[in-house]
Amino acid sequence: MNQITTRYITEGDACYEQYVISDPAAKTELVITPERGGMITGFTLDGDEYIWTRRPNFSECSRPRFGVPVLFPNCGGPDGGVHYFDGKAYPMENHGLADLCAWDVESVGPDGVTLIPVSRLSFGFGCGGGDYGKQAPKFGGASTAGVKVEPVAFLVVKDGVTRVMPVAIPAMGTADRVIEMIPQVMDRVESFIDKKKETTEF
Repeated sequence: MNQITTRYITEGDACYEQYVISDPAAKTELVITPERGGMITGFTLDGDEYIWTRRPNFSECSRPRFGVPVLFPNCGGPDGGVHYFDGKAYPMENHGLADLCAWDVESVGPDGVTLIPVSRLSFGFGCGGGDYGKQAPKFGGASTAGVKVEPVAFLVVKDGVTRVMPVAIPAMGTADRVIEMIPQVMDRVESFIDKKKETTEF
């Protein structure tokens, strides 16, 4: 069973609270530093550290260049450097802003909230070639590849109840719109069932 403890790390004049999630059976420890964008700043297996921590970058205000950051609301650069939310456009740099903000921990343990990110992953590949005439060495060729990660939603688990919290990116097609409507439909069905139960009881 996982255990959660807290500890503090100092660097210069700064002091950071860290949360250590350990699994004695697996001999693992995962370290999260909320003040540094909720990033993972340590992971040990059987006492061996597998995440490099760069310093003094740890206490600088710029984006950290170490650990495992939270890339939200975009991984990489958004199209045109703009992220759309609730019908509005926001200039956004690479990898979003979550890892640049200090996070606050509201609760720890079974009474807390579990967030499971759901993303859409797209790959693209292209290649080409050529042979211009019979005279060597005329030849041309090219290849390219790309990957895009888009946040779609979060699964929010609290008190044994799981809900879908979609990320408000404009729907691109019918299937996307249907997916966005699922949480609202579920809420309405649940409300209808509750009202019907109350009517039946009376």
